Amino acid sequence: MANLINTSNIYLTILDFDNQTEADQSLIGGIITAASIAIEKECKRTFLAADIIETRSGDGSYVIIAKNPPINSISKIVFKSSTDVEVTGADFLYDPEVGEIRWKLYNIIDPDYVGYFPTGFRNLEIHYNGGFTTVPETIQQVCAQIVIQLFNREDADFQLIQDKLGNRYIKFDQERILFTHRRFISLYKIRNCVVDAL
Repeated sequence: MANLINTSNIYLTILDFDNQTEADQSLIGGIITAASIAIEKECKRTFLAADIIETRSGDGSYVIIAKNPPINSISKIVFKSSTDVEVTGADFLYDPEVGEIRWKLYNIIDPDYVGYFPTGFRNLEIHYNGGFTTVPETIQQVCAQIVIQLFNREDADFQLIQDKLGNRYIKFDQERILFTHRRFISLYKIRNCVVDAL
């Protein structure tokens, strides 16, 4: 997990980071990390592009939806069994934005799979690169607003619950702070209920 913004983000200009005390700079950095974690947890996704290995249960269908779109590339899908079968990403088509993955039906090498994802418990391993090359502007703005609100303590609802600068550990009431921004965050929330685990 990477921070969604950094201290030089344009939306944080109002905090005048360079002229803050060392303690306040450390606090701002901790709040950025805490806000980034909270937003990604709420959205059930990682925003910045990363290599992902996603373990899933096949249901016999011809399509599977990756958990962390947009998909940038697929390196391979491993069909787990007594003898694992690896199929390269070149044998699959995918919709980058939606995360939908399908076989290229005209290029099936192993007739045992015939273009579908076989039924089983955690029997598929999807190796792909997913996420945004740049954090979406809306998410950057939301993260910055949360940081500013928490740092300035503008409202009692936005008070930090814990603030341990020694370990850069910041905790706040996630439900209250995200409630104000939930409409914008929901634009990027993963609602895919077929995902088993990462």
